[in-house]
Amino acid sequence: MKKMKVVIMAGGNGTRLWPMSTRSKPKQFQALASDQTMLQDTYSRMSTKYDHEDLFVATSKGYAGLVAEQLPEIPRENIILETSLRDTASAIALIAGLIAKKDPEATVAIFPSDHVIENSEVLLNALDAAHKYIDENAKSIVTFGILPTHPDSGYGYIKKGEAVAGMGDDTVFTTERFVEKPDIETASKYLDEGGYYWNAGMFVFRADEMLKKYKTFVPDTHNRVMAIQEAVGTDEFEAILTEQYAGMDKISVDYAIMENATTDIRLIPLALSWSDVGDWARLKETVIPESDGHMSKGEHIDFNSRNTIVFANQKPVVTVGLEDMVVVDTPEALLVCTQSEAANLSKYVKEMGAGKYEHLL
Repeated sequence: MKKMKVVIMAGGNGTRLWPMSTRSKPKQFQALASDQTMLQDTYSRMSTKYDHEDLFVATSKGYAGLVAEQLPEIPRENIILETSLRDTASAIALIAGLIAKKDPEATVAIFPSDHVIENSEVLLNALDAAHKYIDENAKSIVTFGILPTHPDSGYGYIKKGEAVAGMGDDTVFTTERFVEKPDIETASKYLDEGGYYWNAGMFVFRADEMLKKYKTFVPDTHNRVMAIQEAVGTDEFEAILTEQYAGMDKISVDYAIMENATTDIRLIPLALSWSDVGDWARLKETVIPESDGHMSKGEHIDFNSRNTIVFANQKPVVTVGLEDMVVVDTPEALLVCTQSEAANLSKYVKEMGAGKYEHLL
């Protein structure tokens, strides 16, 4: 088999982790769950198995400097720049098009940069299985489903179908349906019924075959990617990339491809210790699960509080008698909120952005 190309997606904003995550330095470039940034953690995980020349980062053009600063070992030509704010369908189309320019039959793996994974060997072993399956079934797209540990309305779900292949310790299944973030009652039913997995947004595919799916299901985006691909290596590349990428469909890859190409979608279920760290409360659950204690970074002094999240940036933060609260102190802003409201933070950040506080975002 050819060596696989692994692409880390690092272009999002992460507004539910404001004020640590901001437009100028979103959560993937912040050290939240370890001493390394989330991007560095993801890159380190993949570099244990894959060479630097086979590791790529796709990010917004404005974050190119942050990627280069935090990952000095990555070849500069392996930083794929998105020149507009689109969505995952456009980003993956661009990735497939640029990699296919050099090797149309390259197998490509896509991973978010902002997930926390404890037992990474489970994922890395499953990558071998997915790579082998794609090598033998080029038209397929393999996605990884996380075995759910509890009902959660913050994740999408994938319904497992029939087993089609055994690949070492992993089994490959067909997929019956994708469900976008159900309510908590529906999520509970999924767990009772069984066969449903969290959709982690991880995909493995062959570059040329993925582009064929875009031609079928998102033809305008496909045509624009072909124009970008044709311009690679020319003086007009930057201008054509900027013009064509801005016009691509603003839609997620789940809606554009995964929900349409169902006969070619395959699932490898994983018992993975995983979290997408979507908000402050989820971050605490990830770092210190099953605990009523505090999650603190920086100098935190507490008296009689319970279950707090405190990020102290430049000065000591003193908490007295708090319960289930979030306190995040940065040079630009101070956040104080309940953990129950943490999941709604993006809504409030959007409201601030519509007024005179946009500069804080």
